[in-house]
Amino acid sequence: MGENFVKSSEGKRVALANIRNFCIIAHIDHGKSTLSDRILECANVLDRNAQHGSQVLDSLEIEKERGITVKSAAITFFFQAADGTDYLLNLIDTPGHVDFSYEVKRSLASCEGAVLIVDASQGVEAQTLSNFYLALESELEVVPVINKIDLPSADVPSVRREMAKEFAFLEESIIPVSAKTGVNIKSLLEQIVLKIPPPYQSHQTNVKHKSTVKEDPKRLSNHLNSNDLNSNDLNSNGLNSSYANAPAAPSVNAAKVARHADEMLRALIFDSFYDTYRGVIVCVRVFSGVLAKGCAVQFVLTKKRYTVEEVGWLGLTRKIRDRLTKGEVGYVILSIRSVREFQMGDTLALAEDPAPQPLPGYREVKPMIFAGIFPIESDKFNELKANIEKLSLNDAALVFQADNSLALGFGFRCGFLGLLHMEIVQERLSREFKTEVIVTAPSVNYRIKLKHHADPIMVDNPAKFPSLALIEEVLEPYIKATLIFPSIYLGGVLQLLRDRRGIQNSLHYLNEKRVETVFAIPLGEFIFDFHDLFKSITRGYGSLDYDFDNYRPGNIIKVDILINKEVTDALSFMVHRDKARARAKTILEKLRNEIPRQLFKIPLQAAVGSNILARENISALRKDVTSKCYGGDITRKRKLLEKQKTGKKKMKAIGSVEIPQKAFLNILKTS
Repeated sequence: MGENFVKSSEGKRVALANIRNFCIIAHIDHGKSTLSDRILECANVLDRNAQHGSQVLDSLEIEKERGITVKSAAITFFFQAADGTDYLLNLIDTPGHVDFSYEVKRSLASCEGAVLIVDASQGVEAQTLSNFYLALESELEVVPVINKIDLPSADVPSVRREMAKEFAFLEESIIPVSAKTGVNIKSLLEQIVLKIPPPYQSHQTNVKHKSTVKEDPKRLSNHLNSNDLNSNDLNSNGLNSSYANAPAAPSVNAAKVARHADEMLRALIFDSFYDTYRGVIVCVRVFSGVLAKGCAVQFVLTKKRYTVEEVGWLGLTRKIRDRLTKGEVGYVILSIRSVREFQMGDTLALAEDPAPQPLPGYREVKPMIFAGIFPIESDKFNELKANIEKLSLNDAALVFQADNSLALGFGFRCGFLGLLHMEIVQERLSREFKTEVIVTAPSVNYRIKLKHHADPIMVDNPAKFPSLALIEEVLEPYIKATLIFPSIYLGGVLQLLRDRRGIQNSLHYLNEKRVETVFAIPLGEFIFDFHDLFKSITRGYGSLDYDFDNYRPGNIIKVDILINKEVTDALSFMVHRDKARARAKTILEKLRNEIPRQLFKIPLQAAVGSNILARENISALRKDVTSKCYGGDITRKRKLLEKQKTGKKKMKAIGSVEIPQKAFLNILKTS
């Protein structure tokens, strides 16, 4: 069964029963990274007086600049409780933005508990609900926390009642803290080691089971308000027993049957990053067995075999160890050089005794939007390919395949989880890999049924959109969007949703000042500027969360942009017929301002098939060919003007329009 304790390089011995694996989840900007800093200070990992900066777990430059967490970050440290017991804590700080919810899912797969944070001035937000139900699906122990109690606008009693209503927590189990000032951080750590179970005592003893139940917030709220609810219906964490789904402890016989499985090495891969000198470094959570330096291991899905070169813990710097045992979180170096050699979510096992099935990890990430990425200089394609592959090691949600454009040359068609994800990828390519790229306008994946064809096709690229004469039906993706905002903005928000062809599913008041509504919205209407308009209407007080819903019939067409009567494929787009003319006119107006004038008139057109939807003209430059004529017969001037007219007509027939890269960048820039 292996050793019953973990020994650190400093000589500390920690029993396996004293290991705690947990993550921090919350809505964006509710203080997750700041709380992580205070926890590390309280555990003496960081020096309170040292100038180490804020958000030390945010390692990317773009994270520090924007003040948001893009990548989950893990760290291992020791904590001595009030009774003198030493604990080994593995903390994972997660992103809060909806585009990076896949990072949260990956973190939950490696933990037994989660710290759920709610802002004392903002209350429960859309991502708070989403992350809570993800934790429930993963059957984690949830520790509720109210943060930012030091703010003048903090309303702790109201937020405490709201959390009790929405999540069925006991009000007295909710811990108020201030990550900024450090108030109650020690108490929070004591609750973490008290409430969160060790790996082998949790309901995930041998295999991490996923619950298929996905409860609706309103249903849970109504259940809590029912008359037959009493204190016996709640477990020690304040969660209603019907939602906690915690099975009874395994019997002695069950433990004997599981002995062989417990001795097998099974480690879940939950993250990876690239090191210039060591290649791919894989982050793992060991569920059973021992992962030691020098042993031969195999990936269960890809069947690739390697020898372990180094293992260790993830701290502020990597801490080398001779082994990782059951319950530990750390890293492993296997001399992996290519992204194709393993899959995120795969299981690592011993080569001579491989596991028959991988550990239940998390669902495969499916892109929500698609866009083309092309190098600004066409000869930099191979460099872009190498850099995208390296970036994808650290971003499992980035999907890409080679693409070609007549206007932009060779590049890649990439799938993203949202506009922020797309923007982050573009900036990371620029900052970390010094690669400047052009990103085309984003689109979504349409399901198209063709006449005389049984199977539908999926189209995310306008260049592959079939002729309207061949199409029987187009199905467009819809998302289920949950919006929470002050009730005084209800009219403006509902009007915005109606303008975007939204279909209302539900609407209810969280309290006297805040309302929650759920709408089904076409993804194509959502991806451009919906978030900006929603924030503007709600004065920044609204929050939203979304998830894929289904495909529904839609009147979708492809609009081509013609410059001097030639189709520019990089500017073509797919859109609902009712919105086609307005969007086409906007693009043509941008083009008219961006393309330099020529010596001949340039027509700019938007067309659906042979039908022209909109048109703009770029007027010709006029050279004064008569400037050197100082008098004389008028026929001489007329002769020069006729010659100029003939030349312009010839140029218009054979001339081509060069579109500068700057024009593409400005036109393709999304809101």
